Amino acid sequence: MASRLDTLTFVSEQAILDLHEDLLALFGGPGGHDYAKVCSIAAYPLQKLACSNPPPSIPALAAQYAFAAAKFHAFTDGNKRLALALMDLFLIQNEYELVSKSDDNVEAILALASG
Repeated sequence: MASRLDTLTFVSEQAILDLHEDLLALFGGPGGHDYAKVCSIAAYPLQKLACSNPPPSIPALAAQYAFAAAKFHAFTDGNKRLALALMDLFLIQNEYELVSKSDDNVEAILALASG
């Protein structure tokens, strides 16, 4: 019997690039990215899943996307915005919902980015 983790939909490099473009269109900021770092963001939750025993939960994997986006600085601008949006996208793709207050989300991402 397959577990829920075996049927997850992960976020591709292209989806990350597209999401970032959408965020720039909404909120502004300069473009530019380091594609190797975009690949690292996409791979980070997969690596955590492969190397953890027991495997991380789906919300924990979503948090790994946020961590990678906030810390790897793949984009010239908008890395923190991407962190929150990417976490939300992963959850939505896997039939979960991010339930929290906007202010709490902002505080959490700022705290994550600052270390």
